[in-house]
Amino acid sequence: MKQLALEALDAALHPGVSYADVRLIESQERDLSTKNGKPGQVSSSESAGLGIRVLADGCWGFAATDDLSKPGISTAAELAFGIARASALAKKRDVVLAPVDKYEATWVSPCRIDPFTIPVEQQLALLMKN
Repeated sequence: MKQLALEALDAALHPGVSYADVRLIESQERDLSTKNGKPGQVSSSESAGLGIRVLADGCWGFAATDDLSKPGISTAAELAFGIARASALAKKRDVVLAPVDKYEATWVSPCRIDPFTIPVEQQLALLMKN
């Protein structure tokens, strides 16, 4: 995932871009419910996407995509840059950033047991238990 973020950052660095950042998100979800003592809805999903933010011509531009191919990332970077340049047409003053160092972070939900390793049937049995 870090390599995708670096590719997106490289794609965002157009001439005239004074700042760029990338946020990459990968999530996995499972939803279980019961109704009237019986299993209700059971669903699961996985998703990934990234957002690119640039500061160009003194204005912000942002774009996001779930297409993590090189062309998809490039298209999002171009859109973020285009939005910043279009926004510059109506700006009253340039955005000025505080002088701070870059910040890199990784966050993972803390849990002792990965809930996705527990079979759905076992999770449903716990929900149904009185």
